[in-house]
Amino acid sequence: MKMLQNFIWELHFGKIPDGYRVDHINLLPKDNRLNNLRLVTKSMNAFNCIRKNKSNTGIVGVMKVSDDAKYHVGKWRAYISFDGTRKDIGYFNDRDTAIIKRLTAELEYFHEICPGNRAIYEKYKEFLNDK
Repeated sequence: MKMLQNFIWELHFGKIPDGYRVDHINLLPKDNRLNNLRLVTKSMNAFNCIRKNKSNTGIVGVMKVSDDAKYHVGKWRAYISFDGTRKDIGYFNDRDTAIIKRLTAELEYFHEICPGNRAIYEKYKEFLNDK
């Protein structure tokens, strides 16, 4: 049994190398047109998905530290997961700074904005243009 996107990719380009996945660029898993498929690492494939945000901000990778936390109470935490490891970007006094730092990390690590953060990117893109 082979996933359709893998079959289509291998039909045109040959065997998929170890550690790589066939990713749907537009996030629609049923859209298996060749121009919507790309070869990416496992980490990038996991990044390029729509996910429900469980944080208290509605922004993937940004959360306010709860009042019952031992450290950094009231601060805003930004983090990103890359190659199977969560990387802390830092703790910040305000939400906007944490968001800008998270979006900057997305551009640095993945060269694009997380699907869950694309709407918020429009608000902050002027702060990211020089990155």
